Amino acid sequence: MQLGRDAYTGKPINIDEVSQYYDIDHILPQSFIKDDSLNNRVLVAKPINNGKSDGVPLKLFGDNLATGLGITVKQMWNNWADKGLINKAKQNNLFLDPENINKHQASGFIRKQLVETSQIIKLATTILQAEYPKTKIIVVKASSNHYLRNEFDLYKSREVNDYHHAIDAYLTTICGNLLYQAYPKLRPFFVYGQFKKFSSDPKKRK
Repeated sequence: MQLGRDAYTGKPINIDEVSQYYDIDHILPQSFIKDDSLNNRVLVAKPINNGKSDGVPLKLFGDNLATGLGITVKQMWNNWADKGLINKAKQNNLFLDPENINKHQASGFIRKQLVETSQIIKLATTILQAEYPKTKIIVVKASSNHYLRNEFDLYKSREVNDYHHAIDAYLTTICGNLLYQAYPKLRPFFVYGQFKKFSSDPKKRK
């Protein structure tokens, strides 16, 4: 799929050294988008991958000359696309520049992240319901946690340590218990699996 070449330098890959000297890199960093599909992965030398950090390949390598090919790295990517070795989605990832992203691309990333987050929530819920069938799983909005943090001066700093995860979990438990105990008639609105279904037919809403 890469014609035996490093995706970021164009250097020939020694198949006997792949496991030792090469990494599978996420074209668009995981910090930018959680995409572990083949469209977001390429094979590159370990030092190149380590130096890439949270950068994107277009800005870091695109204008460099591809080793032994007499063309730039981004021209090499286009050649792969022309030969059908990579699809349009992968080509777009290789050529994406976050600083010049358009509204359509931004909207696409947001939709993808929301879908993946929703899938993760559904999976976690399914596991919890299977493990604890008598337990009610309550949906708590992040804004509720945010309100309690502000109300009780609970500061959040991701740089200092990971304690904010524990605090968020504790606040979520408090909010969930409060909702469940204080608003029994509204449980279909926030208890997972009991969500109220609305009909577009006005007669069925009564």
